[in-house]
Amino acid sequence: MKKFILNLFLFFLFYIGLSSCVSFRDSVLNTSSKFSKKIYVKPFINNVKQFGLEVKFTNIFINELLNDGRFSLVNVEEEADVILVVKVEKYVLELLISDDEFYRLWVVIDVLFIDKDSDTILWHETMKCMQIFTKKFKNDLTNNLVDDSISEAKAREFVWERLSRNIIRKMILKKS
Repeated sequence: MKKFILNLFLFFLFYIGLSSCVSFRDSVLNTSSKFSKKIYVKPFINNVKQFGLEVKFTNIFINELLNDGRFSLVNVEEEADVILVVKVEKYVLELLISDDEFYRLWVVIDVLFIDKDSDTILWHETMKCMQIFTKKFKNDLTNNLVDDSISEAKAREFVWERLSRNIIRKMILKKS
């Protein structure tokens, strides 16, 4: 009987702990701010020699933003409350180990989040992201070839997705 009461008490404490975390998280994310959630995303700017990076990155970011659902995307800059400007500043692909064909891709971007009404920069940050990948097939324990390699384009997609999520996370924190 004592064990049952102890388990019930622990379950009650656990339940209260979980519910308090959820309500705290919701209150942080739903706070009103000085601007609404209308955002205009300028087409991303490519300042590197790699052709076409900005188009894929812009599309991945917009998809992440729409999936998140906290901001509404507008097509005209005049309708927006905030403007997002992203510039790809560095794109480096390095061969790490030549025998195993391990590569490191790292990207540096410059992000500006601008309040349109006051024409002030709400935040400005340089973000970096890296992805290590291989282009070589490997043998598994049964001597079958296993393709655990990815292409440069797929590694680049991983980088764009991570950077997009980081930008959105930062936007959410700065608007509250």
